[in-house]
Amino acid sequence: MNLKRKSILLLGLCAMWLVSSAAFAQEAFGVERTIAGTYGSGKTLTVTMTVTGYANMLGLVIKEQIPEGWTANYQGTTYTNFFVVDMDSPTASFEYTLTAPDKNLTKQITPHTLEAAYITADGAMAMTIQDVAYPEVFQLTVNNGSGMETYAAGTEVTVKANPAPNGQVFKEWSATGITLTDAQKKSQEITISMPAGPAILTAVYENLYLITFGNTYGETSTANPCIAGTVVTVVAQDRTADHWVFEKWTSTDTEVKFANATQMTTTFSMPAKNVTVTPVYTGEGKFEVTVTNGTVVGDTTVFYKGDSVTVKYTEVVGRKFKNWKTSDVSLTDADKVKSELTFTMPEKNVAITAEYVLLHPADTNKDEKISTQEYLAYTTPVYNVVKGSVEGFYLWNGSVLTPKSTLQADTTVYNEVDTNGDKKITVLEYGAFKHPFLKLFAVKPDGSYTWDGQTLNAAE
Repeated sequence: MNLKRKSILLLGLCAMWLVSSAAFAQEAFGVERTIAGTYGSGKTLTVTMTVTGYANMLGLVIKEQIPEGWTANYQGTTYTNFFVVDMDSPTASFEYTLTAPDKNLTKQITPHTLEAAYITADGAMAMTIQDVAYPEVFQLTVNNGSGMETYAAGTEVTVKANPAPNGQVFKEWSATGITLTDAQKKSQEITISMPAGPAILTAVYENLYLITFGNTYGETSTANPCIAGTVVTVVAQDRTADHWVFEKWTSTDTEVKFANATQMTTTFSMPAKNVTVTPVYTGEGKFEVTVTNGTVVGDTTVFYKGDSVTVKYTEVVGRKFKNWKTSDVSLTDADKVKSELTFTMPEKNVAITAEYVLLHPADTNKDEKISTQEYLAYTTPVYNVVKGSVEGFYLWNGSVLTPKSTLQADTTVYNEVDTNGDKKITVLEYGAFKHPFLKLFAVKPDGSYTWDGQTLNAAE
């Protein structure tokens, strides 16, 4: 379009925008506007302008008001407030985009006008004006989930529930202002069609409850934990090979009602609490024998109630078997000192221990005592003696000590070999005693001595 004609067209358009649209009702020229896309905050719409009666046009100008906060883009140019297209060669249609502000749209955009004017080859000018209205938008509120936004009625919206808190599970959606199908209510992620009004969706969660078994012989095929009202299936193990016969299911929780408590496999409705259920058995049963410092005679440590069981202690160097000790079997005094003990298996596990006394290597008669003569005859290494008596006998604790340095001149010691009877040994007396002896540091009221653990060599 040459500059003269464009100037005439623009001046005419400016003038005609002041004239009522009724003055141009007879014109065949027209512009139709259509919108495609999702209507919502931050969304971009595609607007198509279709022009009719443009065959003889030499130029076309179209003007539209831009909604507040929105932006338009046509062929790389961004517009705000007003969008103006000036065409030298009109076409049947063209497109531009409209982008909504990046915030919730809380109300319908104010209707406005679309204005268009053209000039023909013979210089005639015409204009058309039509009302433009955007769809009304409505607020979708989503509690405990994502998808909250404003949408036009009919917009397809996907809503997703947040992960359930610890100890809970998603139950359903509650809805206000919109109707959900039963399938939608139970699904954590749903797609809805926005109604022509505000709507609220809330993700609802419910508690999970734990099933615990009173022994190791029960199990469940039901998800555990589970929600209240779940039909729980429990199964008791078959223990007939171990001489145990299933009797019944029991529970300390009165809310648990078994469908059939005497069946190995049964069900109950989960109450709104954690529960404990137990399979009960009757019969002989197998039990374990555990021996400390000894062994079970035979090739098994597992027995039925009433079986005969024999145990024997294990020989330990420097120690002498003393007795058997247990709280699981009743033993007589004669039974307790038997090297091989036989008892009848009770209806429970048995733990039994062989106890010993310590022996000195020089205690040849194994009477648990060592005379001074026996001790002194066993020269090196010297063994740790932990207890003395008025009889001059000692008990050994199994330790071996290395002889230490020569007794110093200012050392005063006590010894059971006290020739002058004053319970002391002088350096002279010590030097005359050619064997290693015990250094004693205290005298008990009964005349016995307590030893400090040191051994001294005879003086040079």
